[in-house]
Amino acid sequence: MPDYHRHPLSAAEFRAAVARFRELYPGSVITSTHRSREHNQAVGGGESSKHLLSAIEPVACDLDWPELPAIEKGDATALQMNHDARVLGLWGEYHDAHMHLQGLAVGPVPAGWAP
Repeated sequence: MPDYHRHPLSAAEFRAAVARFRELYPGSVITSTHRSREHNQAVGGGESSKHLLSAIEPVACDLDWPELPAIEKGDATALQMNHDARVLGLWGEYHDAHMHLQGLAVGPVPAGWAP
């Protein structure tokens, strides 16, 4: 397993990394950034979802590719997308036919992080 040397990204670093990811995988549409608690619960988001923190500055987003057929989670392309996200310093995972990207680690917000 590669060591990706990830650290919490500022909002500016997150936006730059997402822009670069979208250059690598063109045709994407950002389908979700900030979510209210109610909407997050309705779509099955976790209690510590980074989408809940994105009201001030984006720290999480979901991407879809409407012009392309959905790929399976274990498909080589999905695995490559996960890898490329991590190389860019993102916490990312392709699932449910879209790519989730965030600039913060999974779980609670790291101590000292601020948008």
